[in-house]
Amino acid sequence: MIDSKYFEIPDFCSLTRQVDPEPCNDCLNTFVVCGPAYGTTLTPVNPTPECVCHDICVEEVRFISAQSAATSISFPGVSSCRLGGVQLPTLTPNTHCDIFVICAEEDISADCTSIIVKIGLLLVVTTSTCVPVPFVSTITLTFPGTSFMPFPDCANGPLNAVQFQDSLEIIDGSCTVIQLNATTNATGTQIDITGKVIEKLWKHENLWVVGLRPFDLSPNDVAINGFVSFTISEPLQPINTCAGVPV
Repeated sequence: MIDSKYFEIPDFCSLTRQVDPEPCNDCLNTFVVCGPAYGTTLTPVNPTPECVCHDICVEEVRFISAQSAATSISFPGVSSCRLGGVQLPTLTPNTHCDIFVICAEEDISADCTSIIVKIGLLLVVTTSTCVPVPFVSTITLTFPGTSFMPFPDCANGPLNAVQFQDSLEIIDGSCTVIQLNATTNATGTQIDITGKVIEKLWKHENLWVVGLRPFDLSPNDVAINGFVSFTISEPLQPINTCAGVPV
């Protein structure tokens, strides 16, 4: 028989089972507080949704890798002698630049050991005479297969070379999170781009999740008032691939 006196209960443990909070509380609170702003009280009025299990087909992320990104663009990058004596305006020093992603693409390296990400950027910089000047630049990053961490259990990562190549057999696609900042330097002769890029590899998957449908019609609106409901998804000018964009 085991003598219980030799066992201690850690301080962080509880002697009673904690009741899990309602998994949809945050969403239900949003429905109550912000629903009218989102149109739930317009006719037909949407009833308070139920928190239920949903069967959905989604792009489930399996592996994640992240890298810092940094590059610089010299301005004007060439002496006025090479420009026929034309004097270009200087950039406003120590100023934030607007930065936009104009294209992005990911490819598997030829030897199947890494993911190569190319990002096309449009920078809008203000000169000392308050004239906006556009710049086009690209950032290319290589994510080694051995840098990818399994999600959500990072304790089993990163992948080794064999595991990465095995993962490529089941992965259906990828998505990229791009977080960048651009500023001019103290002399207005250079644009510095810094930030990070997060590469995610996903697989088409069927999941059961707990959630709610905020814009369901009430039975009364369907049966008596004759309302019908449609949900349509359409990309809003999707980001293009970088074909044709100079490196």
